[in-house]
Amino acid sequence: MTELRTEPENVLYIGDSDSDFEMTHNAGMQMAFIKRQDRVSEFHYKEVVSYLIKDLLEIDKIIKSKF
Repeated sequence: MTELRTEPENVLYIGDSDSDFEMTHNAGMQMAFIKRQDRVSEFHYKEVVSYLIKDLLEIDKIIKSKF
């Protein structure tokens, strides 16, 4: 982020794992959490991730509307 000269809140990180969630949360970044069929634990992320998505095609809409 330093090289890009931007603040963490201006970054959208896309991930699907607990470690992705922890990293973005600790860094103060926005996160698009990809809901996977094989995971049942993501329900507890709904209230803390910026976006909960089912399909990567949703990312284009998020970027165009928020960034």
